[in-house]
Amino acid sequence: MVRVGEVKEVEVGMRVARILALLCAALGTSAQAAPFAYVAARGSAAVSVIDTATQAVVAAVHVGPGPMATAVHPDGSQVYVTMGPLDAVVVIDAATNQVSDTIAVGDNPSGIEVSPDGNTVYVVNTGGRSLSVLDAHSHEIRGTVSIANHPFAVAVHPDGATVYVGGDYPGQVSVVDAATRTVTGAIPIGDSLGCMALHPTGRFLYVSDSGSDVLAVVDTASRRMVKRIGVGRIPVGVAVHPSGGAVYVANLLSAGVVSVIDTATHSLAYTIQQPGISLAQGIGVRPDGRVLYVASRATHDVATIDTTTNQLFGARIPVGGEPTGFGRFVGPGAVDAGAPEPAVQPVVPAAPEPPSPAAAPEPPADVAVPAIVDLMPGAAITPQDDIVYSLDDCLWVQDLNSSHRTPITGRPSPADPALPVCDDPALKPLRHAAIDRTRTKIVFNVGEDFSGQVETKLFLIDLPSRRVYRLLPGFARVGVGGIDFAPNGDLYSAGVSLGDASDPRAAEESEVFRIAADLGSWRQVTQLPNRGAADVSVSEDGAKLAFNTLVLSTGNLEIMETSIDGTQPRVVIQGGAIWLDSVHDPEHSPDGSKVVYSRIRLRMPDGSVCGPNWSGGGDRCQDLHTQPVAGGAPTLVSFIGGTSIVPDWKGSVLLYHFGIGSAMKPGSWLGSVAGGDDGSTMFPFGTNVLFPKWIP
Repeated sequence: MVRVGEVKEVEVGMRVARILALLCAALGTSAQAAPFAYVAARGSAAVSVIDTATQAVVAAVHVGPGPMATAVHPDGSQVYVTMGPLDAVVVIDAATNQVSDTIAVGDNPSGIEVSPDGNTVYVVNTGGRSLSVLDAHSHEIRGTVSIANHPFAVAVHPDGATVYVGGDYPGQVSVVDAATRTVTGAIPIGDSLGCMALHPTGRFLYVSDSGSDVLAVVDTASRRMVKRIGVGRIPVGVAVHPSGGAVYVANLLSAGVVSVIDTATHSLAYTIQQPGISLAQGIGVRPDGRVLYVASRATHDVATIDTTTNQLFGARIPVGGEPTGFGRFVGPGAVDAGAPEPAVQPVVPAAPEPPSPAAAPEPPADVAVPAIVDLMPGAAITPQDDIVYSLDDCLWVQDLNSSHRTPITGRPSPADPALPVCDDPALKPLRHAAIDRTRTKIVFNVGEDFSGQVETKLFLIDLPSRRVYRLLPGFARVGVGGIDFAPNGDLYSAGVSLGDASDPRAAEESEVFRIAADLGSWRQVTQLPNRGAADVSVSEDGAKLAFNTLVLSTGNLEIMETSIDGTQPRVVIQGGAIWLDSVHDPEHSPDGSKVVYSRIRLRMPDGSVCGPNWSGGGDRCQDLHTQPVAGGAPTLVSFIGGTSIVPDWKGSVLLYHFGIGSAMKPGSWLGSVAGGDDGSTMFPFGTNVLFPKWIP
């Protein structure tokens, strides 16, 4: 047994390894066919089938876009796969490795589990805040259970009587009675929950709290959390050894890729190291307990780990396409005793885990950079101007009534001094802009792209003085997505204070920052565990913020709302993976009762396939929806098709950018439109106009 207080990690690891070796020997093997592991890969639209005796991929089952989690039937005959973009569960016939059925469920299904008796499949609908109950044989829906928070993971007690559904905002586990299909209780856990797994006896439920970097231990009899165990950075996947002697936790942002927990003491016994950041997500155990399988999103493969030595096997298994490894993806069965095992290779020693980045030193926000940005002669905003937007990497303002537009940035063209030359490399690509209520200050961002591997910069123009300021210098990314002014002139923007734009956290761990109107100070407003913010907007009354967040543990996007000081966070809309089922660009209605946002889907509401998306993301619909912030069904308000993004609300009129076709191909059309919030009375204006925003 591992004793609390052991200080030498290697000695502890060897001790646990000896325990598990004995446990594995006690389990024994037989000459049956080896079990298979079924690993979903969202990027490749496939499920890879791994022979766990040879550690090789023997098939790739094309299931469609965005597979999230898999669950193998207890008899190994079928595999169930959640498909977020399709709002469905795909069934794979394990004998033929072919799709045998597709079952419509709720909005954005994620977690999935089969009951121990093999009769029922439980599907978590994250977007629908519900649990679908399916007949495992007829594939018919037997019921739907409403869940109070935003659920993601599900686990079924070994006796089949109780189902546990974990989610966040609030971070809790809902307890569902399987017979009555009703929620009978809720167990508070922490900030932002990942995956769950039960001890074979059913006595303990293990829940990863991704927001707090801990594994929570729940006593299922008392329905209380009895311990919190510190693990690695952003713990996600959880698996329990078949003997019940150890729990394994996959850590997304740690070189200590797997934390090994001794269940006798419920303490951290060992950390399995791996060089670099692999973005480990799901984790599973072979039925004989000998091998761990860890799906790594960054390296597009599955690592195999010998549980008797806590060392990596020789070769990683390539599966491609950002594998998630969520769910009980390793099937039943025994490993053929005569099958060769891969040679065990020592783990390459990793550098010590870097400490969490310290708060960035506070540089002055007021940094004048007039040499970087050229202003056009006569750059001004008139009382008649309605919108600000970017065009050919210059800023413009326009009066919608007269269609008169005025360039703000750029050098005068020799051919026509009234038109700008927009060739400043420091302003490519110029994206979002906003204007304050005095109509004298313009904020805009530069450098944003979809890779997350580039510095983004934020600039402020003071038109009366013709001075330009670089805001928050030294940040790796700032002004990510939308930016906005509060009524009092304060600025709100997403940003990452890390200095290295190639650091994966620079793309995924941004927070919302406030810059004082006088540029004399700035501070971080939000503190979002396991999330990165973008597309920030301020409500008209200055009381609320709306923004989207990337959930690190799952890679999904959602829309959040907080008070103006970043407190009282809540999820308003739950989306899925980028380019598959994601949500973006929220903006409050003038009365604050609704939010308009864009959503990327693969099909139109009538089921028809979408056309090409302007951003090069393939065939996608990106339409606008409104939704009451208090809850309720969303309403589609844009009917153009193609792409509809970056909405802004003024009175009952929505302003947004849209595109038809691909921007990379001849015949494409980009522009903007103003229309009613019910999608009526569309008024198109201008081509190649990007990211328009109302001027207050």
